[in-house]
Amino acid sequence: MHVNFFVDCFKRFMNKEGNFEVSLCYDTKGLMSLYEASYVDMGEEILCKAREFSTKHLKASERYPENIDAEEKIIKRSLSNPIYKSLPRFEARHFIGGYKGNIGASKVLKDLAIMDFNTVQSLHKSELSKVVR
Repeated sequence: MHVNFFVDCFKRFMNKEGNFEVSLCYDTKGLMSLYEASYVDMGEEILCKAREFSTKHLKASERYPENIDAEEKIIKRSLSNPIYKSLPRFEARHFIGGYKGNIGASKVLKDLAIMDFNTVQSLHKSELSKVVR
């Protein structure tokens, strides 16, 4: 029941022929969201189409010079390692680095994320050293 509602949300981005609207190609953040959401599929055809469409256009967007370096790195990282197929802690370090120079990023939030990451990393090192002994 809930999956049907989720899948129906994608239909508003499709044209009469059942293909995704070409206008979506110009919104990199929207394409990234579509790409990541497509990994929630449980065999739904529309989500398979969403993944094919978004992958194709995200790969094509890597060639455009107007993509800033940080955005291009995020695109490449997501294409090689989608969020839904990875562990959040392993991805945290890459996203913390992506906040550098981001005007919309909260300094307090960034500092908290760095502190959390460093604390967990320290804990893992401590546990690993105990196991190795």
